[in-house]
Amino acid sequence: MGYGLEIAERTGASLVGIDFSVEALRQADAQPQRRGMAATCKVGDVTATGLDRHRAHAVVCVDAMQFAAPRQPDKTNCDESPHREDGSC
Repeated sequence: MGYGLEIAERTGASLVGIDFSVEALRQADAQPQRRGMAATCKVGDVTATGLDRHRAHAVVCVDAMQFAAPRQPDKTNCDESPHREDGSC
């Protein structure tokens, strides 16, 4: 929660920390209280946050993208020949 807490403290934003590790969340849970702040911790990952759609105004992602499954190219609007090496348009 380090970077998120700093941003929330400076801006007055509310903070929801999401991690796939219950242990990481357990350790992070005490940090806001030590700074006199409130924050919510939730188990989730970058593809399944558990947040309602349109819930976040901003997202900070630290040390998480390497754990995300590779995305398949979106071919919904492709013509016969793809425009990029990965097959996306």
